[in-house]
Amino acid sequence: MFGEIFDRPWFTRLWTLQEIALADAYEAVFLCGLQTIKFGDIIQAHARLAQWGSEQSYKDKANPKFYHHRVIEDAITVHALLRSYVISHRSAGGFYQSKRAMHPNNGGESMPLISSIFGLVRKKQATDPKDKVFALYGLCNELGVLMPPPDYTKDLRQIYSELTKSIIQYETTLNVLYMIHTPRRRGDLPSWVPDWSDYWKTHGTYPLTFAHEYQSSNSKAFYSFDSDCRTLIVLGKVVDAISWVGKGVPVLEENAGPLGPDIDNQKSLQIWKIFQEWAQFVEKRAEENIFPYGGSWANKLAFYFTMTQGLSKKGLTDGDLQSDVKAFGSWYGYLVNGENDAEKELLEADITREMLTTEVISDMNMICAIDFDGKDLAANFQYKTWGLQRGKTFFMTQRGWLGSAEGQIREGDIVALIAGLEMPLILSPVQEQFQVVGHAYVHGIMDGEVWPKDLEDLRLINLI
Repeated sequence: MFGEIFDRPWFTRLWTLQEIALADAYEAVFLCGLQTIKFGDIIQAHARLAQWGSEQSYKDKANPKFYHHRVIEDAITVHALLRSYVISHRSAGGFYQSKRAMHPNNGGESMPLISSIFGLVRKKQATDPKDKVFALYGLCNELGVLMPPPDYTKDLRQIYSELTKSIIQYETTLNVLYMIHTPRRRGDLPSWVPDWSDYWKTHGTYPLTFAHEYQSSNSKAFYSFDSDCRTLIVLGKVVDAISWVGKGVPVLEENAGPLGPDIDNQKSLQIWKIFQEWAQFVEKRAEENIFPYGGSWANKLAFYFTMTQGLSKKGLTDGDLQSDVKAFGSWYGYLVNGENDAEKELLEADITREMLTTEVISDMNMICAIDFDGKDLAANFQYKTWGLQRGKTFFMTQRGWLGSAEGQIREGDIVALIAGLEMPLILSPVQEQFQVVGHAYVHGIMDGEVWPKDLEDLRLINLI
């Protein structure tokens, strides 16, 4: 029964969102054939199913009831959230202009209102990509956002650029720049403008949910635009240039389930070998005692914090942190030295050397680390790291900073701190201007360590 209702295209279409959000609080009613039900009753049913679903374990996800919970979750959550924004705005007499959303992100902090809305609806369907903006014009107008009126004679670049400009001006933040990187992004947009028609087909920790944990800059946002809305001008500091880039970790959208990705052994091995490349680079670098961390263990610890995005420093007790570092040590040991041990064991098991291909040894090493390690230290850290590093690439800068970033980063790209952004950006130089690649975690600069005390040391950065 649930599927018969919530699988209908009405729930996946973008234009239908305003029908609920802008309706009178007591008059929104669903009509299906000869049956009617109040929207409020659906919300209550959804809340009870959500409570039930949160109690289910991973093994229950094949349960039909769990599937129906997911159907309703995907179908109704956005409608309910947008409706709550409008009701709160109206009940405050239009005073709700704080520009902060009432729903928290995964880290518990509230996010900018309008960028959150457009982020939430990216998966909703519209035949014309221009409607990814125009279908929410009435809602934005209700919430006091000054947007250009719908005009289908404009090209998509102009429509998306004007929307992004309106969001920045309304929220007085640059948080929308965290929403740039998506897998099928159009190439004709300015690099600072999200492709509002594109989205990640995945659940879990991707994309960004924890920018509020950092403070790489501690100044308010500064921004301006050129006359044709092609260039965003910000204030910031260039920290360093990237000198080495590893292979990127795939997101594997096609394997995304409601509780995270399910991946087969071949894809697991692909991810394992990527992490192995990163760890072996760090192992070699640690022997050289390179600035800024210094010392073999200090460099490995910097790698640990990069893999965990520094969240372990903020969210774990001392005891849990020690346990996590121990798990990292086990995982790191398998990545750096495990293949030698695996090869030795295979030879002792009478496997001929001709049969010991690189793939066989790597696969055996991974299996020993993830499946046969009785303490599960390496396995637990592998899964956590895979979740945090999906879609990211590990890199080192010329001065030795270690970091990971989303997007197609390249050697020669720069790490920049931007006034008003909690995380660094990776920028690609284009003559005297820059294109936005994505946001980054760079260990050692995430808490304002290199942000200048004198704002006169900052420079204007043109993003095109």
